[in-house]
This record gives sequence, structure tokens and C-alpha cells, in this order.
Amino acid sequence: MRTLLLVPLLVIIACDGDPKPQDTADTASAPDTAPDTAQTPDTSSGPDIRTITPATALSPEYIFLRASGNIVPTGGQNFQAAEISPDGAVVATSTFFADEQWPRQGAEVDGDLVITGFRALWRFNDGLAGTATPWVPQQGNRPWEFVATGGTPRALWGLTAARVGDPYDLVRFDDATPESGAGWTVVKSGIKKLSYASMTVAADNTVYLLDNLCRLLRVMPDGTIDVVAGPALDAGNSCPTASSRPQVGTATIPQGRSVTMDPTGTRVLMAKPNTPYILDITPAADGRTSISVWAELDPAVKLGFITADDSSVYALDSATGKVLVVTAP
Repeated sequence: MRTLLLVPLLVIIACDGDPKPQDTADTASAPDTAPDTAQTPDTSSGPDIRTITPATALSPEYIFLRASGNIVPTGGQNFQAAEISPDGAVVATSTFFADEQWPRQGAEVDGDLVITGFRALWRFNDGLAGTATPWVPQQGNRPWEFVATGGTPRALWGLTAARVGDPYDLVRFDDATPESGAGWTVVKSGIKKLSYASMTVAADNTVYLLDNLCRLLRVMPDGTIDVVAGPALDAGNSCPTASSRPQVGTATIPQGRSVTMDPTGTRVLMAKPNTPYILDITPAADGRTSISVWAELDPAVKLGFITADDSSVYALDSATGKVLVVTAP
């Protein structure tokens, strides 16, 4: 067991800023050499951590989990998609993706893999070694930014638009959705086009959208949308000065790479990119968001995408391609 730390840091959210165009590339904050003003961490206790090293070198941008415990890293414009076991063995790989169908986020649906190919949603009925068929075929210039499973009943959710550049629709695929993908339910339409980085779905069907401007949006089950951290939707960019350690007293959440619900399904966690920090950015009932460090990993870790099951958080180390399995004490 490696001893890590949990540090409570309180931040009051108030900000403004300027949205930037949609960009699929990572826009992680650069390291900062400014003096560290964070509270001294308590290292007396912390999460347990296990490292999964893929047997084959991979350069993934995203990861998602299978019910079997296997992990599926996907490589964005690297066109990589693989399935690895908990001991790092490569179970299967796919050479299907190319051109504008690069693999992005994915999810397991009824035992099959559904992966966002940007222009379509692809379903692998027999694992990555099998044939990919369009679950939602390409429809003109419609982009599929992200998908995630969650909610009650558990379902696949997606962020899409009628065409590139249009406002987004948050949609849910109900159990009755046919293989063609027709018939999804639009939960919220007209979501402002921002440079979104990730989405996650809580058990109560609340959806959280993280953008690259230090902003966390919350879409309630009734379609109400609000900003629970970061600049207002009509404001400009007000990300705090880049810093490797989350600072006490900053006015916004720092820039994030991805969000996920924690293993209990009640907390919103965010990976601070290119740092070893997983932050808890759960909004309170009054709408104010307090920030604390859920886990601080090895200083050499450069966090990328994170996801979780009901026992652990799985964090991608962008520097090495390894997956860190973090279990809270």
C-alpha cells in the first residue's frame, strides 16, 4: 500500500471568462514555478493505489471500464483502442478506427462496447476483436462528443449537436432504443457550445459537464442548467493562474481534464491535468462549490482521464500510459 493524502481546501466560486472555440486537443495548464501556498498536507492516511501497466505500449487519451473488470483505453487521433485485463495483459485491440472516426469516450452497453467515433457511435458486438457496426450511423455533419453511462435506470447518455458548430443536445438512450440508434430522448437542447472536456452522470440523473475554461455545468433531470463552478455561461475565461498544487483562496476551480462520479456515486471528482491531484468539486445544496483534494498521487504522475466503478477510481497517467487504481480508505 502507498500512503497518499487527503487535504481539504476551501474555494468560493465566483468567476467570469471568455469561451474559446471547440477543440478536441488537451488544453492542460502549464506547470507553475510560483511558491506553493497550499496547506501542509496530512500524510497520515490516504487511498490505496495499484498500478496497471499494459503489456503493450499504448498512448490513450480516454479510458472506460467493463463489467468484467477489464479496462478499455482509447487513443483519440492515435486511432488506438485496446482492452486490457487488471494484470495488464492485452485482451484485444482494434484497427478499425481511422480518418475522422477516431475513438474517443466509450461505454459498455448490454455486454457490448459502444465507442464514440466522433461522427458516429460504433458498437462492437464481440469485443474489440469483432466487427464494428454503427449503433448510431453518421448523420451528415453531426458530431458525437462524449458518451457516458449512469443514472437511474442506468443508461447511455451522449453529448451531440445537429452539426459541428451548433449548440449541443444532451441525450439519453433508453432501453427501447433500436440498433439503428434512432429514438434517443433529448434531455436538454440548446446547451451553449463550449470546449467541453468530459461528462459524468449521477445516480439521480443529474449530468455534469466540464469544459476547458475552469467551468462545471450541472444539468438537472428537469432540464434546468446552471454553472456550479467557474465563469458564468455568458462570461469570459477566468481560470486561475496555473499551479501544480491546488491553491487555497482561488476564485474558481482549476482547469480539469475529466470528471467522474466517485465510487459512492455522490461526489464529483475531477482530474487536474498534468498533475498528481484528483479533486473533489462536488457542489453543495446552496450552489457553492468547495474544493478539496480527494487524492494526491505520486509527484511524477501526470493525470489524464479518470473514471470509476463502485469501488475505485481509475486514473490514466498520461506520462506513462499506465492506469492507476485508487481506492479510498
